[in-house]
Amino acid sequence: MKNPAENHETGLGLIEVIVAIFLLAILAVVMLPAVMGMINVSAKNSLLATANQGVNQMLERARNAGSTCAALIPPAPLPPLLPQSAVITTAAGAKIEIDTAVVCNPSSASTTAPGVATISSIAYRPTDPSDVLASGQTSVVVTG
Repeated sequence: MKNPAENHETGLGLIEVIVAIFLLAILAVVMLPAVMGMINVSAKNSLLATANQGVNQMLERARNAGSTCAALIPPAPLPPLLPQSAVITTAAGAKIEIDTAVVCNPSSASTTAPGVATISSIAYRPTDPSDVLASGQTSVVVTG
């Protein structure tokens, strides 16, 4: 007959496994809001980065469009080299609209100083134009 005092059980029992699962569940419940918050912040940062990139591209196009007011704002029948509005779709499927405005102050005939064109771009969600995601402004020297 075996001596009950010599009974050495090895391994995990059912109680230990249930306690470990319970502790793991508590840890998951505590961490879930933090993980969801990080996912939301990451999505917002991605949207803002895309909006900033779009605004910078519009301003770069304006700087490369030409050095005259006619190049930046052509007469009505001609299409503008610089689009007045563009819509970007992010990888997540969100839409961003970018509007660009050009104010051209050419040099007058009486001065030899060059004029300045101010180009402003603003990015926002088409569903909420008051929610500005990014904006930028640049100046371009124009000769006429």
